[in-house]
Amino acid sequence: SIGESRPDCIEYAIKINLEVREALDHALSLDAPKSQAQPSGVDRLTHLANRLPSVARQILKRRNEGGKPRATLEIGDEYDVQDLLHSVLRIDFEDIRTEEWCPSYAGASRRTDFLLKNESIVVEIKKTREALKGREVGEQLIIDIANYRTHKDCKHLFCLVWDTDHLIQNPSGLASDLQNANEGFVTVKIVS
Repeated sequence: SIGESRPDCIEYAIKINLEVREALDHALSLDAPKSQAQPSGVDRLTHLANRLPSVARQILKRRNEGGKPRATLEIGDEYDVQDLLHSVLRIDFEDIRTEEWCPSYAGASRRTDFLLKNESIVVEIKKTREALKGREVGEQLIIDIANYRTHKDCKHLFCLVWDTDHLIQNPSGLASDLQNANEGFVTVKIVS
């Protein structure tokens, strides 16, 4: 304005420039894509495990050919659950290693069902049956937990228990007992 000294004009211009710049930065930030944190490997596994029985039921509903349903995968034993989960894991995980050898524990060596190498997660699968109900599953998982603690690539153990026949009387209790005793290291997901 007329009559203002030169330093006052410069100061006013700098102030306006800063305000315009802040307004532009704010407007541009509104258009910027919101970065969402990638769910953890355990969260992704839990989501897949929750959906797995639904996937299995859908696979059983096969298209008819000549009046007969096409052959399909039936979940009869633990290996069938492994095959199903392995297929589904490929959707969300890159480096899936099957049957990796573990260090010896109590004189016996074991193999993991799956090692998700990039996530440092071992996946152990159990399928209930008449000879493998709640107590027996729990005992086997206690041994597995102790065994996998010594596996150099295992930072977390994810135990998937397939119990579509509802042979475990207290699935929540079994899962929480194992998880609480091994907090931060073990996730137990019992699906039915």
